[in-house]
Amino acid sequence: MSKSFLYHQQNNTQTDTIKKSDTIVSNTNFQNNFKNKLLISKDSSKSALFKQIEDGFDATSYIYSVSGEEPSLTNKFLNKSYFNQLPGNKVNLNSSIQEEDIVENSDTQFKLHENDYLLMILILLTTLIAYVKLNGKSYLQRTLSSIISFRHSQVLYNERNKLFAINELLLLFVFHLSFGIFLISVVKHFNLPFDKDNKLFVYFSYMALNFVLIYIYKVSILLISKFVSTGKAASEYIFYFNNILILLGILNMIFLFGILFAPHNSVNLLIFSLFFIYVIAYITRAFKIISIFLTNRFSLFYMILYFCALEIIPILLIVKLFVPV
Repeated sequence: MSKSFLYHQQNNTQTDTIKKSDTIVSNTNFQNNFKNKLLISKDSSKSALFKQIEDGFDATSYIYSVSGEEPSLTNKFLNKSYFNQLPGNKVNLNSSIQEEDIVENSDTQFKLHENDYLLMILILLTTLIAYVKLNGKSYLQRTLSSIISFRHSQVLYNERNKLFAINELLLLFVFHLSFGIFLISVVKHFNLPFDKDNKLFVYFSYMALNFVLIYIYKVSILLISKFVSTGKAASEYIFYFNNILILLGILNMIFLFGILFAPHNSVNLLIFSLFFIYVIAYITRAFKIISIFLTNRFSLFYMILYFCALEIIPILLIVKLFVPV
């Protein structure tokens, strides 16, 4: 259709007519041609559209879309009666007051979603890491380097002070919260069963469970050391273990920003990369335990008993808890 249309009102009804041309006769002829094309068309929707035009509905937008020309924006361009008949349109456009109320409500409505709360938590934890970095007097660098060198870990353990204890407490808090969020993210990503109606309780439960399990593990180490008279070695090992948790907490923060907000097709890579880092940290901690056993000349029997009681069995129980057979 080479020519385009403009709306005019005739006899209290709205019909579509062509733009003003040289003569009224040419306008009427073009209208009749358009009518005939609609009537002979096999498309029932076009015939129905013509019937609506005859009944007084406005099809101006359709004709402009066919003609390819931009519509003229006049006050009488839209017919409210036509748009009230559209499927799924439940808005009453007969009252301008109601229209204004709807617009105001949609503009002023503010609602936080789950990822918004998680983002605020991550920003808070990142702020704590930045605080330790800026005010810790190289605490963060020395702590991370002590994970690689067992000798440096012993030196740092002997030099620890009140400032070190505060920084350690802050970064362990970062680990426990970030690890709980990471667990929930893994459960949701792989569609594992969890209570979707009480997400806040689920987040709190995972964080609390993580804290309780680690605390029980540390207490168990200290109790065992009392019986074998290796209290200093056990305390130094817990200090080293806390340093590993601090490193994992920082890595959790880096990966969580990607896991929560990166495109979905890259989440798998981020999750499995973080899992791999946890495996490396577990192996490093195992070497530290073996070093302590060899330094204190414990028998092989005690070493096997330790790994079975405090390493292998707890991991199997956790796997059974989160991955039902």
